[in-house]
Amino acid sequence: MFLGFTFRRGKLRWSDAAFADFKHRLRKLTGRSWGVSMQYRFDKLGQYLRGWMGYFGLSEYYRPIPELDEWLRRRVRMCYWKQWRRTRTKISHLLALGVGKRTAILTGISSKSYWHLSRSKATQVGMMSATGI
Repeated sequence: MFLGFTFRRGKLRWSDAAFADFKHRLRKLTGRSWGVSMQYRFDKLGQYLRGWMGYFGLSEYYRPIPELDEWLRRRVRMCYWKQWRRTRTKISHLLALGVGKRTAILTGISSKSYWHLSRSKATQVGMMSATGI
């Protein structure tokens, strides 16, 4: 291991410790209790992701990138869901995003966790179509 890189099977890739630090930092930036605006959160997240990909982008290991992208989008959807707080707010936002009325109501009144609901059909479809998240 040298400067966050290792050689495995003759290929350059990031080390496990560097990847663990990366995921830890993303958890901090997308934490539900971090009371900042979503614009500030996206600015800091984008800044960190550009820097990390600029440094580790020369790696020849791309397998976990799609899974990481999926995980990060789900974290952002979870932050939005937490930010909306009240049931009426959740339902009105989902309706504004183009989710069907019945689905929006059933999702909005659900008492499941933020993480669980960030993977529900309503949040995925609504936020994907409107914001690309």
